[in-house]
Amino acid sequence: EFDVVVRDAITGTPGPSLSLSPRSDGSWSLRVSGIGGARYQVEQLTELGGTWVPVPALSEVLTQGVNTPVDLVLPAQSTFTSFFRLLMR
Repeated sequence: EFDVVVRDAITGTPGPSLSLSPRSDGSWSLRVSGIGGARYQVEQLTELGGTWVPVPALSEVLTQGVNTPVDLVLPAQSTFTSFFRLLMR
C-alpha cells in the first residue's frame, strides 16, 4: 500500500493524489483525489523505460474533491509490477 501526493512547486497547494491498496477479493483499489471537477486520464507502465498506456476500462476520472477520493477497482493482474500516473485533461 502506498500514497503519492503531488504539490505545486510555486504555491505549495496539493495536486492530485493516488492511493493503491489490496482488496479482499485479490483485486486492487486505486483511489484518486484532487480539486473537485478536475479530469484525469489514469495511465500505467509495466516496465521502466516502457510506454505509458491508458488503464483498460478507465477512460477518464473526474475528481470530487481533495477529501472525497474516487475509488476505482483494478483486476489483480493489472498491478503486478505496474506504475501509475495521472494526466490532467
